[in-house]
Amino acid sequence: MTRFKHRVQYALRLVFACLKNWRVLLEHSSSITRTRIVLRSNQLLIVDQKRQVLVRASVNTEGKREIRDNNEFLARHSHPAFPKSVQWSEDKIRVISCETLLAGRTPQAGEITHEMSVRVISLMNDALYDRFATPANLDIGPKMDLFEKRLLGVPESFAAHIGEIRESICSSVQNANTTAMKTLIHGDLTYRNLVLNDTSIACCDWARNEISFPEFDMYLFVIDAATYREPHVSFVKFFEKILDLVHGYLVIGEVEDLYRLNPKFAVNRQIANVLPKLFLYRTLLLSLEYLKRDVKEMRELLHRVRTGISSI
Repeated sequence: MTRFKHRVQYALRLVFACLKNWRVLLEHSSSITRTRIVLRSNQLLIVDQKRQVLVRASVNTEGKREIRDNNEFLARHSHPAFPKSVQWSEDKIRVISCETLLAGRTPQAGEITHEMSVRVISLMNDALYDRFATPANLDIGPKMDLFEKRLLGVPESFAAHIGEIRESICSSVQNANTTAMKTLIHGDLTYRNLVLNDTSIACCDWARNEISFPEFDMYLFVIDAATYREPHVSFVKFFEKILDLVHGYLVIGEVEDLYRLNPKFAVNRQIANVLPKLFLYRTLLLSLEYLKRDVKEMRELLHRVRTGISSI
């Protein structure tokens, strides 16, 4: 019944978004039979197979920010494995961008083997990690402040719980002045943002790119795929795996693969106990932003994380 309810809610939201953006649909849909429309939380996507482009139209304030950040990245960073920015426009109502459509298919969670993970690491290292590697002090306060700037639309009633989680993490970190290696990361590196063809891997959806730790991409890629391989997927199950990482029960071997591929990031071994905690906090805030329409699930997630970090 819950699944049926969600499908009905999605269909109604999709119809409303299409009616609100009918001019955009008419302008950017070259063929009805070869155009697919997808509604995300903050964006309306128009996949035009005939022109081989993907059009993004914002449906709220968060969508405007996401589309700006994605388009800005694509405009600045050209690579054969990334889409190319084609067009951009903005008015008082919405932000619209157009990018090339990557050729290939989205993999399934079951296809994400260790070999596939190493291929993704190699792609990211060649395209971004090595080029933008920068030594920086590990000052977790400003880093957590930066994460919190993305937190929009979450009820203020949860602020105290979020603050409690932040305080627990900060109080457990002793080596905050250690020098570490950061770089430009994807920030939302999951198998759903990959495109496979016969010979290569490409990567899309760059709205969460930022200068941060490449380990975050590795953590998310592995834990997300492991979660989606299970019969029933939930945010709580996803965060249980992240908490296992924080407590040392889960080891992401792909991190060492990155260090072997690019030894300059091996300096981050000295903060191996800190990075999972920062990753937990960043991912929690992004998840709460995504769940802002579901107060019940937000409350359950916050309760599970607060309980899980009480012993760190």
